[in-house]
Amino acid sequence: MAQAVAQHKPIEAHWWYRTRQSLRAFAPHIVLFGYMMIALFPIYMIIMNSFKERNAIFGAPFQLPNAETFSLIGYE
Repeated sequence: MAQAVAQHKPIEAHWWYRTRQSLRAFAPHIVLFGYMMIALFPIYMIIMNSFKERNAIFGAPFQLPNAETFSLIGYE
């Protein structure tokens, strides 16, 4: 008595399942990138402002040093 065994093909995952799995795998990278930006921003500000005069640091702390504000006085 040979029984007929049904051959089943693997069911492909729905597109929404694959998308959700991709987002679930990518989400920690997004969170870690955001944390990295928050952690490195103060270091960037310190380095950028170290090339400015004192008045320029307090007047426009987020502005890049230009010809008027550039100074190496902090490294003397």
